[in-house]
Amino acid sequence: MTEFPQHVWNAVKRIPPLNLDTVRFVSNKRVSVILPITFDATVQYNPTQGYGWASLEHADVSVPGIARVEPTAPTFPDDLGYIMYRVDDITQELDDMLCTLTPGLGSEYGIAIYNFGFGNSGIWEPMYWGGDPDPLIDLGPNPE
Repeated sequence: MTEFPQHVWNAVKRIPPLNLDTVRFVSNKRVSVILPITFDATVQYNPTQGYGWASLEHADVSVPGIARVEPTAPTFPDDLGYIMYRVDDITQELDDMLCTLTPGLGSEYGIAIYNFGFGNSGIWEPMYWGGDPDPLIDLGPNPE
């Protein structure tokens, strides 16, 4: 398991937890999204398509194809911005996730996954921290 610096954990703790009542969606489809999937990061989630951004803070998704996280200050905690994406009812177990990003010069960013299996209501877990424009996130049963 990857060790993350304390400031990464501090940032993850500031992201609001997901309310199971608001994220639960019961579909009459066996599968909503066939993997692999590539989608425009500016597309808002809706149950019909089964994917898209579901929530954001200090971010702009108004230009098609360009989703920008725009922190309002240079230091933590005010420099925290996020975009939450949701993908429903996938066709198979997800082993990894490739993100294609364009971080600003010298920028670092994080990727967290919401684990609904933790405790009674779930928890955000950091999966990546760094500046790689194409991080491959291991989501297998024993991520390294």
